[in-house]
Amino acid sequence: MFLMGSGRFRRPLLLEVEGADRHAKGLYSPGGFAYSRLVEAPWGEMRRVVNETREAAIARYSRPPDRLLIWYLTCRECSRERNFETLVIAHYRGK
Repeated sequence: MFLMGSGRFRRPLLLEVEGADRHAKGLYSPGGFAYSRLVEAPWGEMRRVVNETREAAIARYSRPPDRLLIWYLTCRECSRERNFETLVIAHYRGK
């Protein structure tokens, strides 16, 4: 899993690490909970889709998310044939 956060030139990138000790040095675990949406989002519609996800998360949890992340489920070459499937995640640190 490769997650990208917001930002134009600098943005957080998160990678899934399987089988690692949770307390290993240098390992970051975001914790909390998330609201997610699987959407068909070509590049030009990403801003709209992210804003819709933010608004839906606010409507559900009555507060804005701490961060928004994007997980592209396909590579550049095969995204068109899979209808640009993208997972948009509104992450909350805790209750």
